[in-house]
Amino acid sequence: MKHYTGLISLLSRRTMPQSQVPALAVSRRYVWLFKLALLAALLAAVHFGGGWLMHWLDGYLGASFARWGDWALLLWFIIYVLALATPFVPGVEISFAIMLLLGSKGIVAMYLATLIGLSLAYAVGRQVPLTSIAAMLAWLRQERAGKLVQTLAQVPRDQQLDYLLQIAPVRVIPFLLRHRYLALALAFNLPGNALIGGGGGIALLAGLSRQFRYPYYLLMLCVAIAPVPVLLLLTGWRPF
Repeated sequence: MKHYTGLISLLSRRTMPQSQVPALAVSRRYVWLFKLALLAALLAAVHFGGGWLMHWLDGYLGASFARWGDWALLLWFIIYVLALATPFVPGVEISFAIMLLLGSKGIVAMYLATLIGLSLAYAVGRQVPLTSIAAMLAWLRQERAGKLVQTLAQVPRDQQLDYLLQIAPVRVIPFLLRHRYLALALAFNLPGNALIGGGGGIALLAGLSRQFRYPYYLLMLCVAIAPVPVLLLLTGWRPF
């Protein structure tokens, strides 16, 4: 009797028709594309919205210095730090405008603001748990990357670099990992790095990776962002 009952229950189960399997795969693909488009739209909104805001604020730059003096410099210092620390928000216009308007004082202020802004983005990245990154990758249906990050989260921090070097599938990746500070310095100065979030996005990723110690990261920043300020200080070039 038990055998007949088991057979009846087995036959009564609903099984998915084979014709629905491709449809399910297509449906999942559309869901993934929708999530990717949603993320791209969000990043585009941040980029263009932040760019519009920075351009609008730039129109008040000269007037604010004429009216408030050094207090205006402090205000723009804070604005630039926050803009630079936010991925995909362009703030270079304000930096160059202040350096050219105020000369050496503006150059030193923007250099320090850049160090603070990129350090802030790095610090935020360091505070994001690897499990949250893995969950985000899983939401985007990047299962392999999500599993890698999930596994990396279980590896002791001082052994994570060795683990990544062992599993790296391409020879260039171990090279970049071993020379990661140089690669990061080049990324900060790479034309078109706005596509990966600009300076703030790169600094955030550096913090997320857990592969950069802050003292060495800060030393790298001091050198990587120095060429333009040093050039302006040495030449004393001011258009006004």
